[in-house]
Amino acid sequence: MEIEKVLKKTGYTSIITSIILGILGFIMFIYSKTTLKIITYAIAGMLIFLGIIKVIGYLRDKNRKEYFNYDLIYGIVNAIIGLILITHPGILEGLLGITIGIWIIYTGLTRLGLSLRLKEYKTKTWIPMLIISIAILTMGIYIIIAPDLIIATLGSIILMYSIMDLIEGITFLINVKRFEKMVE
Repeated sequence: MEIEKVLKKTGYTSIITSIILGILGFIMFIYSKTTLKIITYAIAGMLIFLGIIKVIGYLRDKNRKEYFNYDLIYGIVNAIIGLILITHPGILEGLLGITIGIWIIYTGLTRLGLSLRLKEYKTKTWIPMLIISIAILTMGIYIIIAPDLIIATLGSIILMYSIMDLIEGITFLINVKRFEKMVE
């Protein structure tokens, strides 16, 4: 019974994550340029703020003679990166695409493994899950190969991914009893 609770919690977490990503993807698709600017400036502002805090902390505590205190360097580097992002916001688009692409590939690989495990237990749901996992992998690879995608395309891919992941999460919850038997 404890395994069933853990499996259900995992399934519900997957569904909630899919819904949140779906909303994010929809917003990115509809308001692509604004979304990128907001994300870039928020990250840049956070880096500059953290940089200033670290520099102030270093200057305030410089009499403590800590030889391994890197707050000054950390603060300056953060502030510089923040300023670069403000002046060149397009840099973030490439990094964002690569990061999201890697996450989608990871998720696709885990879904692929799950579908192959279901095949061993001769369930009918393994084929749709295999197809969905291959589609997820394909989208992740596409995002990494073309990281300069416009945010709208990235948003639509995240939205499609979240829909497929939502379907897989619901399928997972439907099969919790079977998974519990496999583990026992």
